[in-house]
Amino acid sequence: MYLVYPEHFKSDIHIPNLEEVCLQNVLIRQEISRYEMEFLKETLGICLTELLLNSLEYSAEQSKWVFKSNAEDRFKWLVNGYIYDTTNITSHCGCDSYNENCPKKEWEGIVKVGNWINPTTNEVEEFTEVSIIAYYVYINWRTIYKTTTEQVGESSMKSDTLSPSVIGWFEKYHHANRWLWNAVQGQKNNSIVSLYTFLENNKELYPEWNGGVCLGSEPNAWSLT
Repeated sequence: MYLVYPEHFKSDIHIPNLEEVCLQNVLIRQEISRYEMEFLKETLGICLTELLLNSLEYSAEQSKWVFKSNAEDRFKWLVNGYIYDTTNITSHCGCDSYNENCPKKEWEGIVKVGNWINPTTNEVEEFTEVSIIAYYVYINWRTIYKTTTEQVGESSMKSDTLSPSVIGWFEKYHHANRWLWNAVQGQKNNSIVSLYTFLENNKELYPEWNGGVCLGSEPNAWSLT
């Protein structure tokens, strides 16, 4: 896992018991790594993915991958976010708008980081607000584990033995699907752009990118595109 970690799966995309050390959780972590690479190659392409990962190195002290000291800023912007000027960008359509008094757009990054005040130390610290890759992993995890493979086929838990709070997983799946679609190729809002919009607007920074896999139209109530 390069850019996604167990702590990213919280709130609306919570995957239970990821911190436990057992065979099942090792397998889930392997699946997280598998889907992370799938996401990167589908959205960034093989060349840009390779260059991005080559700019990282593993830090035993932090127990995570970090940028090398000589890593190019463009890779840091791709992962951590970047505010850029759209004055010379002529493509403004759909729900997007343009204001010459504020021609800036923000790409929040593949891994969005925020600040909070730690009540124990009373110091400002960083925390991961959201990881786009985590949403992609969560959707696939939900798809895989909504049923159990038996000798006679696929089985699921009977709804008459469960409370409504247990069986209502689809709403979270649908929310994650829509969130991912907007983050990758949709229109976030008036100032914050999606991954594909950021890469399209900054072609000179990412000449290796030749377009990503289209996720279709915005998912509907059945999470179909």
